[in-house]
Amino acid sequence: MNYKIVYTDLFIEKQKIIKERFKNNYKELKDNIKLFKKGIFNGQIVEKFLFDEQEHYEVELSHGLFLNEQKETLKLAITVDNNRVILEDIFPNNLLYDECVGYNITYYDEQEYNERELILKKYNEEAYIELTKKIYPALKQGIFLGQIISSDNKEKLYKISLPSTPNNLIMLYKVDNKIGKIILYKLSKINITIEYINDFL
Repeated sequence: MNYKIVYTDLFIEKQKIIKERFKNNYKELKDNIKLFKKGIFNGQIVEKFLFDEQEHYEVELSHGLFLNEQKETLKLAITVDNNRVILEDIFPNNLLYDECVGYNITYYDEQEYNERELILKKYNEEAYIELTKKIYPALKQGIFLGQIISSDNKEKLYKISLPSTPNNLIMLYKVDNKIGKIILYKLSKINITIEYINDFL
């Protein structure tokens, strides 16, 4: 038996956000909807109950969403009514609020970046505080600071100058809006013997 898929406005709105920001989650979501049409309720059913002669399901998908640095479980609320599957809602609820949808931060070379970040913490506390207390939180909220130095259809490369004496320290990062990812690309190397020079070796 084939079921007719019916979307609520709320479901459509949240699905758009997932499509824009969470590529893997969107693919899994679409794959499940194809199965719903066949009456196959894939994923882990975490709740099922009967109300007004309708079957109500809460289906948990395998890919979680990274919101505010925490991985939130992605769940679909659906109702089965005769030959219809009504897609009611997508959880978590804060998916609709842009300020709550955090960008996932990754590294081009995590070991090198972390090493330079530790050196920055030791030898330039002002720049380190600027980086960790202002820049990172802004990036996670989708506020892209600094100057765009290159751009194409897939991603943008930004440059941020950090406080330093006598020369500027530079942080480079890339933004991939299609999958909601920020890549911390390079952090200037601090030459301890020649104070605070920019070196991207």
